Amino acid sequence: MGEDDSGEQRRGWWRWRPVLVYGFIIAVVLGLGYSFGADMMVTRYIKEVPRNPETGVMLGFEPIERGDKNSTKAVLMVHGFIGAPDCFNELPDAVAEAGWYVHSMLVPGHGTTPRDFETTSAQDMIDGVQVELAALQAEYETVVIVGHSMGGALSALATAELQPQGLVLVAPLFGLKAPVPMAVVRTCARVVAPALRWIPGRPGGAPVALKENRSKILHYSWIPLQGAISTLAVEELANKPEVLDMIQCPVLLMHSTGDFVTSAKKSQKAVEAMASEDKTVVIFNKSNHVINWDYDADAAKEAVVEFLGKL
Repeated sequence: MGEDDSGEQRRGWWRWRPVLVYGFIIAVVLGLGYSFGADMMVTRYIKEVPRNPETGVMLGFEPIERGDKNSTKAVLMVHGFIGAPDCFNELPDAVAEAGWYVHSMLVPGHGTTPRDFETTSAQDMIDGVQVELAALQAEYETVVIVGHSMGGALSALATAELQPQGLVLVAPLFGLKAPVPMAVVRTCARVVAPALRWIPGRPGGAPVALKENRSKILHYSWIPLQGAISTLAVEELANKPEVLDMIQCPVLLMHSTGDFVTSAKKSQKAVEAMASEDKTVVIFNKSNHVINWDYDADAAKEAVVEFLGKL
């Protein structure tokens, strides 16, 4: 390329400078406008949602207890990202009928306001689950932990630390079903977080193939991006080889090939890396992410009760 051609090319880019500058200004203004408007909508959402005046917990998001507290065996259930204990649907009742005391907890940062989740770290959630698990272990001879989605990753971390008698993973978060590596997802989230504080939470309803159930599952209507970053940090920790090698109890994994959120392949890979010699993997084909509200809900209940029976 000659000197004249190079000069012409530079002049061509120079002519586009006003467009680029104005485009950048417009993007900044639109971004600020969105952030301001979204923050106002989050404030309105927090004010309008009915909640328990004593605890501040949104109605329907409260922890669930089922079964006989005087049993010798207990199950801790841990819900997923922006969700609530109701994500397990009828599973707590089925487990209680099998003779277990069931406590379905509320993960820190959840069930109150999205602003609380915004300031909740990965360690806050990890500690919250471990405190609940340790409390059950102090009272019951046999304790099993059951986790859905993000709750599955939290349950894996708690199992590695406290060694309960069993671990059940329901569509766990060992990786998103995304076309890019998780490291890229985490980096992109951190880059855009300062400008994109809030994201609408599941405007089309929960990820369930059974359409009539999509609006029945409780969750925050707004997602704080910082909360999402904390969740991705939990996923990263749960995948560490030293964590997976500490999981020695019997493990049941249930996932679906139709899951649009978390990766069944990455879940299977994580379970394969666990030190446990007793692993059961059940793969469904009809359901989406929230299996206990989907086409395979009954089969999932049966698989969990059967797994618990072997313990």
